[in-house]
Amino acid sequence: MLMELKVIFLLKTKAEVFKRRVKWILIADSTKTLSDKIPMNRVTVFNVDGYAICIGKNKNGLFAAKNKCPHEGYSFKGGWCTDDNKFVCPVHRYGFDVLTGRGGGTYVNIYKIEERESGVFVGIEFTSLF
Repeated sequence: MLMELKVIFLLKTKAEVFKRRVKWILIADSTKTLSDKIPMNRVTVFNVDGYAICIGKNKNGLFAAKNKCPHEGYSFKGGWCTDDNKFVCPVHRYGFDVLTGRGGGTYVNIYKIEERESGVFVGIEFTSLF
């Protein structure tokens, strides 16, 4: 019986075993409230539900990312964003694309921002067995 379970588990792909989920975290009452807290072309760090979330604003709107530069793990606090959709780490000035997270030969996790009747939420993806 145990051997059969091992064989079945090995035959399944990673996508069949692990499921991608999104945890939606309330970050503000409205887009206007959130936008008012973030200066143009700057990033602000929010600590909500144990997550450090970097939210930036440029002429194209708001974006969110994990508040940890993948280069050396520094915070994006004090960083800025450009009008060509990059946000920049204040320590080593690596720029990361706000849509893909790519930059500096690596990438940062980008989070979705969604406005609902009950407020503005940031979606953090994670992998689960269930």
